[in-house]
Parts: sequence; C-alpha cells; structure tokens
Amino acid sequence: MRTEHERSTYPLDAPYARTNGSRSLAELITALTRELSDLFVTEVRLARTEMSMKIDQATSGAVTVIAGTVVLFAGLLGLLTAATIGLNAYVVHEWWLSATIVGGALTLVGLVVVMSGRRKMKARNLVPRRTVRNLREDAELLRDDAARSA
Repeated sequence: MRTEHERSTYPLDAPYARTNGSRSLAELITALTRELSDLFVTEVRLARTEMSMKIDQATSGAVTVIAGTVVLFAGLLGLLTAATIGLNAYVVHEWWLSATIVGGALTLVGLVVVMSGRRKMKARNLVPRRTVRNLREDAELLRDDAARSA
C-alpha cells in the first residue's frame, strides 16, 4: 500500500511508472505487447459483432427474396389463369381482363420485393467496414510509431 507521499510522487498509476517518467526497453516491450494483445482482442470482438450484424442483414435479405419469390409465383399463377380464361372465353372479356390486371399487379409487387432483397444481400453491404477501417488505422499508427522510433 502506498503512502500519501508515494502517491504524489507517482502520479501515473501505470505498473512500470518511475518517478522520472522513463521506462526501460524491457518495460516498453512488455507494455507494447500487452497493448497490442488488448488491441487485437478488441478488434476481434468488433469484427465478431460486425459480422453478426451483417449475417442478420443477409438473413433478412434472404427472407425478403423468398417472400418476393412466393409473390412472383402467385403473380405467375394469376397470369396463367388469365391466359387460360382469355383463350377459352373470347366473348366474356371481363374475366381475363380482371385476372390479367390482378396477375400483373402481383407480379410487379413480387419484382419490387425481390429487387429489395437482392439489394440487401449485395457483397459490398456484407463487408465489416468499421473493422477494416480500424485495422488500417492501427497499421498506419504502428508504421508511424516504428518510423519515429527508428
């Protein structure tokens, strides 16, 4: 336990702090190793969190594509029904016309949903951008520190 005098003499609570603020090479290497280890663990944690978010985004996109495919299938069935009614009943134009309008509308809705889902699943949306940016910044800082100490 430090006395009041020792606390005022050691303003930094660092494990290797000296009164004149200098550290030995071994102490610096130990501190650097510990800090790099902490940095690596933090970056891995960030990457894991970001990839989890990207997987959720991809899952959402896949569900949207499946929903759009179901709607497209319903639209195709409507169009096929309209074509069948139109070919079989030339005189009653209202049936096939209404079925064609409904089938066409369902097909357009399905296309919009599928396109929305595909946009969510594009590869560029699945890149962990923050992690990549942080790793680049960390590498740049390490290069700068190495250049300064050389």
